[in-house]
Amino acid sequence: MKQRLLLILLVASDMVVAQDAKHEFSIYGGGGVSALQYTPAQGSSQLGIGGGGGVGYSFFIAPQLGFNTGVEAAVFNASVSGATVTGSSKEVFDFTNPTRTEEAYFQSTYSDYKETQRALYLQIPLMAQFQTGAGNQFYAAAGVKVGLMFAGSYETTADHLVLSGYFPTTAQTFDDAIEMGYVTKEHPTASDNLDFGTNLALAAEAGIRWRGTVLPNTTIYTGVYMDYGLLNIAPPKTTSLVHRPTNDLNNFAYNSTLTATLPTGSSYVDKVNLLSVGVKLRVVLYSHRSDMSKKVKHTLQQECDYIVAPKKRNPSSTKRTGISLQ
Repeated sequence: MKQRLLLILLVASDMVVAQDAKHEFSIYGGGGVSALQYTPAQGSSQLGIGGGGGVGYSFFIAPQLGFNTGVEAAVFNASVSGATVTGSSKEVFDFTNPTRTEEAYFQSTYSDYKETQRALYLQIPLMAQFQTGAGNQFYAAAGVKVGLMFAGSYETTADHLVLSGYFPTTAQTFDDAIEMGYVTKEHPTASDNLDFGTNLALAAEAGIRWRGTVLPNTTIYTGVYMDYGLLNIAPPKTTSLVHRPTNDLNNFAYNSTLTATLPTGSSYVDKVNLLSVGVKLRVVLYSHRSDMSKKVKHTLQQECDYIVAPKKRNPSSTKRTGISLQ
């Protein structure tokens, strides 16, 4: 009876060892297309190049199945350009001779306009990973990433900017009246911060898990990845592309196409999503597999040898493990 019980425990210990959990701590980085994806009402947008990296933790519940998390930083870029980009805002113009007020439209017309935007996000991946058997393995992972904006900004350039005023009462347009703030600016530039929203992205990657092949005693992952943002992260809307925030007729304020509004009240850009596709390298710095189940198996094996083959043991040299089965 004692022998049967030990044999059952020995088989069970084999199963525990085979399914023993494994922990991996790693660093990784990657790059490729990493962009703010949107469609502007004027001009055309271009996806940018970027990337990121971070530290990761993997917990394997079976040799072929594990879960990944960690923290990473990712940079996203984009740009919009147009031969002509226009804006307009309504204002009340005060005249002194004679004294009167009149409604007017403050208009801005950019020539050869270009704007670049950048966003830095901190992301937390939550993914499940599947991999094949022993040796170098194929792996695939899928899940989600939660992203929090850390920083955002934009910069604009243009060949020139014409600031003019249209007065519907008299159907007149002024574009060369310095005293009224209607001027032409050569090579204007502007820059400011952007406040993007929180992101939730679908994430997937696949590749090869190299076990000691590339570097001795080191596990390295090489693969491709794709993340697609599900949420609209567009920053809050403000006013027109160029406007006058004070009564100073020559004090101008500038906005990004991601925040500015059109004369109709609609936006230059309604929706912004994060998109990234590229290649990735992950290096495992430390991995650990609990030895407890192996120690139990070794102890049970000693007990089986002691009971099953009593004639072969040497009483003077055999050491019992301390496990007692009554």
